[in-house]
Amino acid sequence: MSIKEFETKLSRFSRVALDVMCFVYFFEENPKYLKLCEKIFQLAEKGRIKIFTSILSYSEIQIGPKKSKNIYLERKYRNIFNRFPNLEVKLYDWPMAEMASTLRAQYNIRLPDVINLASAIQADAEVFITNDKNLSRVKEIPTLILKDFI
Repeated sequence: MSIKEFETKLSRFSRVALDVMCFVYFFEENPKYLKLCEKIFQLAEKGRIKIFTSILSYSEIQIGPKKSKNIYLERKYRNIFNRFPNLEVKLYDWPMAEMASTLRAQYNIRLPDVINLASAIQADAEVFITNDKNLSRVKEIPTLILKDFI
């Protein structure tokens, strides 16, 4: 597949949920996945899609900068999660906890992953973008796997 095919698939959706790695790939300019993630964030910036992620993604993305004491990257991510156009960060609440436990019981997927998936489902996202093929087993939301387009 190709970036053009990814763009075509992505254009079918208006509500897109992102796994944490999409943020990392884009904002840390991962050479392998940058072009794909650029498409997502460009569409959001232009208001053509709304993107969602869970508050857990914010916690996960801050681990690296905090370990390396990279205050610049810490602030950059905080600003992105607070101000990026058409990005909604879903907070962890009772309904999400219920859904996450149901997904965990049904699919035996790690808790952080099912929290992100539950967040996507609760946001009425039409697709979940990740690089973890294991998450495509979840039938409650379609997934796009980034490495499938490389």
